[in-house]
Amino acid sequence: MGKLTSFLRDVTAVNLERIRTIFDVGAMDGKDSMALKRLFPHAEVYAIDGLKENFDTYLAKRRNIHGFHAVIADHDGQTSFYKKNTQGLHGIYERRELPTEEKRSVPCVRLDTFVRSNRLPAPDLMKIDVEGATFDVLNGCGSLLDAVQVLQIETETIEYFQGQKLQEEVYRFLREHDFSLAFEMACCEGQSDSIWIRNSAKRHPISPLPE
Repeated sequence: MGKLTSFLRDVTAVNLERIRTIFDVGAMDGKDSMALKRLFPHAEVYAIDGLKENFDTYLAKRRNIHGFHAVIADHDGQTSFYKKNTQGLHGIYERRELPTEEKRSVPCVRLDTFVRSNRLPAPDLMKIDVEGATFDVLNGCGSLLDAVQVLQIETETIEYFQGQKLQEEVYRFLREHDFSLAFEMACCEGQSDSIWIRNSAKRHPISPLPE
């Protein structure tokens, strides 16, 4: 998501006056979280990842961002979590063509519950990269989603992750919640990264992605 993340400042500069709170859901090693902090130095960045090893190894040691270990889902309770042999592909949905190192039963939490429990501010900007669970994260926002002005998400048109919601349903959900697609970029076959802007946040036309 690196190139797309660098585009976020251009988008928000013409659409939002201020970005004060950023959530990176599926932060992995925290590199994108740090990039977001550099792009928005006055914002507080909250980096959340569901793999405890990622939190212990990376997020807990990153400076200038707030690291959390939590599995974000569309309900509060328990869920399966698949630890893969490949970094960055862990999550609540099984990707069957890739080896699973361990299947865990773990606590999970909706994002609105997570925010209340940790007494966090609502996010102005949210990046979601959760290996097939984008819809689950969005659906678990509840009214918290009303505060979000900019979204950067990953979606799939192919069911890479068993049981996941596909891109068409995610996009329909966002349009029903007052978001418009600002930019979309294919990252591999059947998978895209995109930026969405809340309609009420728009100020000027969105500039093109720099080469």
